[in-house]
Amino acid sequence: MSGVTVTDNPRKNRYEAWVDGDLAGFAQYTRGQARITFTHTEVRPAYGGRGVGAALARASLDEVRSQGLKVRAVCPFYSGWIARHPEYRDLTHELASERLVLRPWKVDDAAAALGVYGTAEVARWLSPAMDRVPDLAAMRAILERWHAEDGRLLVPGGRWAIESLETGELVGGATLLPLPPDEAYEMGWQLHPREWGHGYATEAGLTLARWSFEQGLEEVISLVRPANRRAAATVEWIGMEWVGETDRYHRLLLQEYRLRPGDLQQSR
Repeated sequence: MSGVTVTDNPRKNRYEAWVDGDLAGFAQYTRGQARITFTHTEVRPAYGGRGVGAALARASLDEVRSQGLKVRAVCPFYSGWIARHPEYRDLTHELASERLVLRPWKVDDAAAALGVYGTAEVARWLSPAMDRVPDLAAMRAILERWHAEDGRLLVPGGRWAIESLETGELVGGATLLPLPPDEAYEMGWQLHPREWGHGYATEAGLTLARWSFEQGLEEVISLVRPANRRAAATVEWIGMEWVGETDRYHRLLLQEYRLRPGDLQQSR
């Protein structure tokens, strides 16, 4: 609708939509050093269906773009609006490949995520070590913690849910996280056991690696438990080079692999 004025209210951590001096709606956010996370949007009932939400999204995202920030759309309204307006997708951490979409996690993903992280066959191979998630409440708490942590990460770090483009179903998760004590970034993925054997891990890993190099990283590494033959085969298919055995990270003895931009041209 015309006549909507959108302003940022940093004191309340929200963008506000005003119509003739009346607060018509707002979009709540948390702001980190390199990204902004939109968490909740409200439009007052008197202004429903009049385009206030769209004006709020467009104006706030235009300003975010001018500030050089990336966007995490935890709020369903913002994620849906961006999906319908592809000219804004470059602001998000949503990545796409031939068969997969890597998108930010939502708390509402808890049930599907539990199918991955609540499975002993997945949890046994995680590094850093992570117990099998016991129930839905625990999974929701973990996703909430990941949201908070991701808001403080510098680009390109983050965590993604992996979805099938064909079915829209969640098939796993992917990570690109800074790795103390070095300045390296560790790339990882976790798939539901029913999705093993389809090449999804290789596809997700290549997608994440290409994007990380586009963001300026010169190298990513993956850490594999010595007995995890499936993961070792995946990193080789991606084209990663074996560096050696190390106990430098996560207080575990692990196999270290690395990938550099030039290696992608040689991957199968």
